[in-house]
Amino acid sequence: MIRLVIINKVNRLELSIFVSNFVTFQIFSKDVDRCHLERHLENSEFERILGMNRMDFYRLPEWKRNELKKRVKLF
Repeated sequence: MIRLVIINKVNRLELSIFVSNFVTFQIFSKDVDRCHLERHLENSEFERILGMNRMDFYRLPEWKRNELKKRVKLF
């Protein structure tokens, strides 16, 4: 199980998102951009889930990044 932590500094609110097997996301805030859920992962989780570091991931064309995110249910 992965825990994603989103901190809203304006309202000083912390939101935790728990993911089981990368399949289901439960998001309770409109502050989260569902198209970029990978931004909320810690670096170690990012590399484990997507199989590359952030720099390599963002060097890929957008269509390729989207395909990877779909494969691991981050979309």
